[in-house]
Amino acid sequence: MKEKFLFYFLILIIFSPKTPSTVFGKTQVIEKIYKVPYKKGFLRLNVPITWKDEIDLSNEAQEIRLKFSPPLPVSSTFYIRVTWRHIGDADFNSPKRVRERVKKDGMKLLPQAVEKDLHLKTIKGNKTKTGYFYRLTDKNPNPGGYKYICQGSIGVADLLLTFTFFTNAKKSDFEKSALAMIISAEKLPDRE
Repeated sequence: MKEKFLFYFLILIIFSPKTPSTVFGKTQVIEKIYKVPYKKGFLRLNVPITWKDEIDLSNEAQEIRLKFSPPLPVSSTFYIRVTWRHIGDADFNSPKRVRERVKKDGMKLLPQAVEKDLHLKTIKGNKTKTGYFYRLTDKNPNPGGYKYICQGSIGVADLLLTFTFFTNAKKSDFEKSALAMIISAEKLPDRE
């Protein structure tokens, strides 16, 4: 069953119908479609054409994890965790709950950050609910680790996208591309 799911999943990725287009400046993107398990539909994202993506289905009963890596020599990684509503939790991805969750997560990281206060920023796309994110600087990054983190969440229909962008660049076009990918998110209905 898992092999069949992965096979159809890869076909959707490879044969995405859109051709590259421009999102931010000169960033070329391609539309990619990711299957969400349990007849939850599909997630469509505009991914920079030069970024490598990986799909982790090891915990597919609860979530899928997407990892995006810009081409070398850029030292950045972008993760999206896709979760879905469980019975009895109708507002799990409402803007209010998302803001509370993002703030709570950021407050946990604040003691290790250069910043003294957590500043939440708003993010919104055409097909998304209002989401929130923050950016922090690690006081003492591990060797080979990342100095900056941009992290947040946003609701897309009945899905929740939690995203984390790690980088060593203070200002990054790759971070802008990652945020553009998030605001491009759209849920498509199940085709079965």
